[in-house]
Amino acid sequence: MRMKRSSGNIFADTGFATQQAANLHVRGMLMMEIERFVKQHNMKQTKAAKYFGVNQPEISNLLKGHIDKFSIDKLVNMASRIGKEINISIKPRQTQSAAKTRSTSLVYVAPRR
Repeated sequence: MRMKRSSGNIFADTGFATQQAANLHVRGMLMMEIERFVKQHNMKQTKAAKYFGVNQPEISNLLKGHIDKFSIDKLVNMASRIGKEINISIKPRQTQSAAKTRSTSLVYVAPRR
């Protein structure tokens, strides 16, 4: 078995196209925050649906992780409802060689003198 350092995006790591992986990653993060809120508040699906202004099957889909059923827009609105601040960072993508260089420098141990 070979181990590979994660990029921080499971969708990219498992072979999704770059754009699709980025979109799925954002939706997944938002869904996890909303699910955490629902569970922390012991909400039944019907109560959660009313709270978020959606129907109960949508809450069921969210709790089951059906990421394909949600747009980023809908999830941002739901996350805002629970007081989450959404920040989007846009920066150049890190290349594989830069990632290797950075990770190598993190594990370097200088010899004793």
